[in-house]
Amino acid sequence: MTRILEADEKGSLHLPADLLHAGPKARFEVESSSEGIVLRRVEEERPFSEAATPQERVARFREWVSKLPKYETDVHLTDEQLRRENIYD
Repeated sequence: MTRILEADEKGSLHLPADLLHAGPKARFEVESSSEGIVLRRVEEERPFSEAATPQERVARFREWVSKLPKYETDVHLTDEQLRRENIYD
């Protein structure tokens, strides 16, 4: 399909959305040469939180937890020691 587009009074060229086959905020790489202009759609990487499956998110979370520092403690508080009245002593 061939279309003729005309630049506006500022020299800007506006391309119809149906010609680009892209939605809002789509990004394109522009290459110009003596023969003309070439537009290539640039696919943006989605953040991990949007692109990952639930299983991948769980695996990443478990990996993160495994890297947390491990604290060895022999301190065990009794229920009595954890009562609100006794915390402030």
